[in-house]
Order: sequence, then structure tokens, then C-alpha cells
Amino acid sequence: MANSHSKLLGIQTPPLFNVGFNLLEEMFQFTDVTPEMLPSGVQITITGQPGTGKTRLALQLLDAIGKNNPDLKTEYRSYEMSGAMLKDLVLKLRIDNIDTYSYDQDLETFAPFVPGTLYLIDSLDFWASNEGERYPSDRMAKLLLDAKQQHITVILVHHKTKNRSGETGSVLFRQYNDIRIEVKQTKQNNHIQVSSHEKNRYPGQKRDVTLKHSPFGLVPVPPSQFETIWMGLLNRIDAIAQNL
Repeated sequence: MANSHSKLLGIQTPPLFNVGFNLLEEMFQFTDVTPEMLPSGVQITITGQPGTGKTRLALQLLDAIGKNNPDLKTEYRSYEMSGAMLKDLVLKLRIDNIDTYSYDQDLETFAPFVPGTLYLIDSLDFWASNEGERYPSDRMAKLLLDAKQQHITVILVHHKTKNRSGETGSVLFRQYNDIRIEVKQTKQNNHIQVSSHEKNRYPGQKRDVTLKHSPFGLVPVPPSQFETIWMGLLNRIDAIAQNL
């Protein structure tokens, strides 16, 4: 039986959480009046070739979310790094707002997603390998769909090879992916370009941003002198137009 317009609008919106991550500011938003918020249950994928900085970006994103949402638990599941490697990276990035970490023997069997916790899985590819799958399977996609239906947010790191074969996977996985962020190496060795996919469910004002590696993680790249002058000119034109 079909539903009325009023019944459709009466569906309760999932609880929102504050992203508050300055490196990806204005790259995605739920509505214009909640620019820093996203609905619980959103699925975010950070994709790119190995070695571009996906894990660092994902860890810094999870740390920011943990800091800005004290009532929301956060968990990092590392299917790639040992505990010793993970400890070194966490200390290097000065991460201190992630509640729990799973690695090594913790991940021998899949632990169900729990409501009230936001998860980071690094990576989707190694999770599939751990499950005996070559690529994300329908079973894994259904686990992610179940998480979405319970308003459980999951951030996924996903490798992409040079021939793009890393994007192969379950149709269900691609169907329920809400926000896709791609990380690319630029011509400058320590710089990366972070772009949001044009088909993102929650697009923001910005489509891409340039970041650079530092001893303490990824940091913004200051605008060039030309960019500063150009943005100043555009702002002046906008101010004049508003006064006409």
C-alpha cells in the first residue's frame, strides 16, 4: 500500500552528529542549516591508491568526530597494521579521542556493529581478505546495510589500484555508500588532493582541497598569493553585487 505525502514527511530523521573536521570543512553537509552535521548511519568511504595518506586522513577524521561528540563511542578496526605499528602511528598523529582499537587477534572473527558506536574499518579490502573474499561480498554489504538501518555510521578505507580494479565489489556495497572521498598524490611529493565524489548523497560547498604531509599528520596547504588575490577580488565583486 502506498504512503501519503504527510506520512513520508513524518519519518523521523536519524540523530545527527558533529563532524567538525577542519581539513574537510564544507566538503559535505546534511542541510544548509546544519553544515557541520551528518545523520547517524551515513557510510563514508575514503578511497585511493596505496601510500597516499588514506589511513592518516581517516584516523584524523575519526579523532575529530570523537572529540566533537563525547556521547558517541568510536572504534578503529585495523585489518592491516599490527598493534605496534598502530601505536606508533597514533602517537605520531597525536590521536587521543578514539575510544577503542581492534587489531591482530581481535579481528579473527567479525564482531557485530553496536548502536551508539561509530566505526572506522581499515581497510575494506583486507576485511574482505580476512573473510575469505577477494572483493567486498554481498554478505559484507548486508552487514553494512544492517548498520545503516540501525543508524550506525561506518567509515571505510578502500584501496584503488592504478588500473582501478580496486573499485570492483558488491553492487550492494556501492549502492549504500553515501559519501565517497578520493585521495590522490599531486606532483608535489608531500601534497595530496582530497576530492568528494560528484554523486555524494550529502555534497558540500567544496569539491576538493589540497593537504600536505607533516610530522604530525595531514595539514592544510596555505593558499598561494595568486589564490589569495583572486579570492579577495571575488569577495569584493560579491559585496558590490549585494549592495546594488
